Parts: sequence; C-alpha cells; structure tokens
Amino acid sequence: MSSNHPPQQLLTVGAMAARIGVPLHRVTYLIRFHRIEPTGRAGILRVFSWEQMNHIRGLIATANQEREGLLTRPSPNRRRCSEESETTPWKPSDDPVIAFSDD
Repeated sequence: MSSNHPPQQLLTVGAMAARIGVPLHRVTYLIRFHRIEPTGRAGILRVFSWEQMNHIRGLIATANQEREGLLTRPSPNRRRCSEESETTPWKPSDDPVIAFSDD
C-alpha cells in the first residue's frame, strides 16, 4: 500500500472538511446528495475511509470547476434544436397572430 496514513484511521465529517479545506456543510451535503454510506460509527459519529474522503474531494473539485465555468453539463430540460432551426433566423411573420376583442 502506497498511502502515507495508517489503514485503520477513519475520519469524521468534520475531519474530512478540515483536511479538504472546505466548510462542513459542503461535505455534509455531498454525503447526503450522493448517498455515501459511512464506513462505520464511533458512538454517534459517522466515520469514513480515506478513499471516501478522496472521492468527496474529487466531487468538490468537479463542483468548483463547474462553478468557475470550466466544465459544463447539458441541462436535462433543454431541448436540442435541429440544425435547420439553429441556422434559420427568426422572422416576425413566424409568430401566430392572436386577436383580442373588447367584449
């Protein structure tokens, strides 16, 4: 094993946040959102492995890149346009006419 930590050492959520250098709520959110199960428990505390911490560190790095605009994800709600509609400019005559009455 090429790691520089004892294999039995486990980390709490707070210890992970401190080692990664982010606020506690970011780590807690990612654990909850990605449904990351703790390796075990120490009393009432959830403890996680170093591998899980590295996974969370990667998730944080990805989120930071997305926030800075370095990565983009396609929106699931965004419809793809056909090539024809992307190149055809909009004309006022393309809109339907709606007639209103004063009745």
